[in-house]
Amino acid sequence: LIAKSDLSSDNSDEELILRAKDLSNKLSFEEKDAVDVAQRFAQSNDDDAADRPDICYLDPMFPPRTKSALVKKNMNILHGLLETQSHEDTEQRLKKEAELLNAALGAARQKVVVKRPIQAPPLGEDLVEKKPSNVVKGSVNRWDVYVL
Repeated sequence: LIAKSDLSSDNSDEELILRAKDLSNKLSFEEKDAVDVAQRFAQSNDDDAADRPDICYLDPMFPPRTKSALVKKNMNILHGLLETQSHEDTEQRLKKEAELLNAALGAARQKVVVKRPIQAPPLGEDLVEKKPSNVVKGSVNRWDVYVL
């Protein structure tokens, strides 16, 4: 992504547009199950290694709520659309989280970054052997960084 220094007033609009176009040519989007995509990258042979992403960024949205109060109305709609209020048992949820993280760890060449609420446990909890190499904390969220 464009670094802060790249956005200084010294850069012309044309230069910023060229940098954005260059960046957009390096990004790809796939509308598929994340585990399937990551596993496909992880299983690629040495000839396809250049196609593997350097970094996998996971934002699994909302972990199950532990508070009894409802979320605000606009967020409640989003939670409902994303099925975050499902009654899936904890063991099944942890297995899915571990599968997602392990697939991303196999797919990425350099690191995996996972966005989590600041108080949430690491993705997959104890079902994932690898622990974050670094944790970056914000006021509401944190980013668990797994360096490979």
